[in-house]
Amino acid sequence: APTNHPSARANASSASVHACRPKAVAPSLAVVASVDASVCCRRVLRSITHATPRLKSLLSSPAFTLPRSARLRSGYQHAKVREGGTTLHGTFLRIGLFKPQDEDGAEVLGLEKFATQGAVIVSRRIGSAVIRNKVKRRLREIYRHELPRLKPGLWIVVTAKPAAATTSLSTLRAEWLRLASRLSIFADS
Repeated sequence: APTNHPSARANASSASVHACRPKAVAPSLAVVASVDASVCCRRVLRSITHATPRLKSLLSSPAFTLPRSARLRSGYQHAKVREGGTTLHGTFLRIGLFKPQDEDGAEVLGLEKFATQGAVIVSRRIGSAVIRNKVKRRLREIYRHELPRLKPGLWIVVTAKPAAATTSLSTLRAEWLRLASRLSIFADS
């Protein structure tokens, strides 16, 4: 019969907490009891771990990711775009473009082998981290969507201006397309 006495409730709850711990037994059986306890605890942890969804499996769809080869990752590449590239300004965005060349000033031969690489820069002037991340996601999505149409071998850096924080995806996309067409980075231009 259940009792409402506090000590009875404490003993009942401690028994369930210590269910996986070995009981005090003879020294020869202590090893067997500790092995059984570790197996019991591992079984509980395994059931918890498998019930938790894995982020990697949720994001592993190749159709919605930007390939690593299409990302501008090195600092020297950003510097080259800033120093030696062409830059166009819009109301919401600034797009910098650099075509890699050799030392003689001629375009690198066989540049078609290399993918166009791009980066998105959103400074703290845009707003809070939530706003900055939203703008970055939007600009990366625009770049990812237009990547198949771009000429190969270009380095592109898109910088968001503070007005980009309050605009919609369609407005950002329209300006991105306008600036990109002025830079003649599409394969059909």
